[in-house]
Amino acid sequence: MYDIYSSKKWRNILAVFLVIVCLTFLIHVKISSSTSIMSQASNTNNPGVVESIIDFLLDLLSTPAFTLAVVAAIGVAVLRKPIGGIIETFLKVFIGVALISAGATVIVNAVLPLNDLFIKVGGFKGVYTWEEPTAAAAMAYLGFEIGTIFGLGFILHLVLIRLLAKRTPFKYVFLTGHTMFGMAGMVALVLNNIGIKGWQAVLWGTIMQAIYLTIAPAMVAPFIMPITNGQWTLGHNQDFWLTVSGIIAKLVGNPKNDVEKYSFPKGLEFLKIPSIITAIIMLPVFIVFSALAGPSYVEANLTGGTHWIVWCFVQSVLMGAGIEVLLLGVRTFIGEIIPAFRGISEKLIPGAMPGLDCPTIYPFAPTALMFGVIVMLIAVLLATVTQMMLKTPFVVLPNAIYIFFVGASTGIVGNKFGGLRGLIVTVVLSAFAYMYVPILSAQFLGLDKIGLEALGMSADNGVWAIFYGALLKAITGK
Repeated sequence: MYDIYSSKKWRNILAVFLVIVCLTFLIHVKISSSTSIMSQASNTNNPGVVESIIDFLLDLLSTPAFTLAVVAAIGVAVLRKPIGGIIETFLKVFIGVALISAGATVIVNAVLPLNDLFIKVGGFKGVYTWEEPTAAAAMAYLGFEIGTIFGLGFILHLVLIRLLAKRTPFKYVFLTGHTMFGMAGMVALVLNNIGIKGWQAVLWGTIMQAIYLTIAPAMVAPFIMPITNGQWTLGHNQDFWLTVSGIIAKLVGNPKNDVEKYSFPKGLEFLKIPSIITAIIMLPVFIVFSALAGPSYVEANLTGGTHWIVWCFVQSVLMGAGIEVLLLGVRTFIGEIIPAFRGISEKLIPGAMPGLDCPTIYPFAPTALMFGVIVMLIAVLLATVTQMMLKTPFVVLPNAIYIFFVGASTGIVGNKFGGLRGLIVTVVLSAFAYMYVPILSAQFLGLDKIGLEALGMSADNGVWAIFYGALLKAITGK
């Protein structure tokens, strides 16, 4: 009889599984400080030592740059690279992800003041939708459920990929941590909304989380793999709408009208550089909305006393700088993670491929990226106006983060499969979807029940909240 424990491959998988189980246990201990382990720690001669160790491990392992660097190091280790090569891969991936995070942070900080300008110019207050901050706010009420669903859901996802990768399309490992966290928050909120909490919520939530992590990157793969030359797909909460966008672009557009083929006069070729065109496009956006809000308001509340036009220029250039840093990080990260993941695919989870963050596709189509951002900005503002005219239950505030990242990703996919027309149609439809989904998903999230009615969720989180919420209500009758 064949003994699976004699197989080195299975022993490696079992070891990884046990490590993740231990990490999930640490999450439970961290969140539920009243457990017996923490009580015992407080009675020792060194109170707080155990908790400090747990804090250290959790902080380390919850750092995306570190965890992805470890994954890459494991990948090249199983390929029997020398120790120097393993260290080099670890550090390059760590630096690459850190650069992506740093670039994204610069972009976010540069565009966030636009949210204040939108509110000032629009003269209203509404609901702000952004998945990760909403999940983070919900941690105060559902910390145990969110943390445990996050950990156990990823374990079950890996088990499913190990079982399905060689025989089905479900072979993509979801590797975007902040998206997984936001989705775990959505799952816990949906369960809490119908009265399911504690370990019962963990049981249901783990299954729900794993199903999403397994299906989403496979669903969008036919529309991302042609962009990445078959090397990776996206594991991101844009997956559903990017799939819809790819289908619609094929129906309405013509990929031969690729905006990347547009030629610029020699003197204007610098406009194809993403960082430069970003700064140029965002400058009039900042100036227009700052002027509408009033220079005195801008200087009193946003610029720290700097002249408002100078501030607009600096914010625009900072966005360009963020793009440059982000793309450098993408190039560094992709150059190491793809070869490393081949080791994981060959040795640990045969047939598996990575599902990565959305900025990893940005270098492939910089012109489509910027067209997408411009169209998204216009369409989001139009969607806001329609909500005010229709007197919807609440107005979804224009989110500058969505405008950039969703506009960029959707623009690239829409252009790839439908050219300029596909790009415009899909970005406009995505803009309206991202602005209206929070209204439809609110009843299933129940954020008002925990005092977070000013927040909401869109993207995949909102869509899957509607799906899971309706399904659970049908099953439980609640």
